[in-house]
Amino acid sequence: MENNSKVKTDRFQETRINRLESHPIQIQVFNAPFKPDICEFTLNYDATEDYETVFFISDMMLKLYNRAGQRIGLSEYHVSRGDGLDLTKCQGNDVKINRVIDGLLDTRKK
Repeated sequence: MENNSKVKTDRFQETRINRLESHPIQIQVFNAPFKPDICEFTLNYDATEDYETVFFISDMMLKLYNRAGQRIGLSEYHVSRGDGLDLTKCQGNDVKINRVIDGLLDTRKK
């Protein structure tokens, strides 16, 4: 998993690693461009937070690449910003992170 130092969300990396390892997937976090040779896949991620009495993840994207650099998976979460109330924004960040990771790894939809 490529480290993204721009993501400052509390416990974001710890939650991601725990969820990925529950699948079970071995994780090695690295700082680009120094990707370990043993990595079969690379996971890139981005997330942003908003604030309404508490900080919450408002947008998140995970991209999975194979060794050749081809994107083989994508999973996203976005708070609805249009009309109506999006109750998912009130869920804990761990719930959102886990749902996005499970969506990325769900082989039934591929």
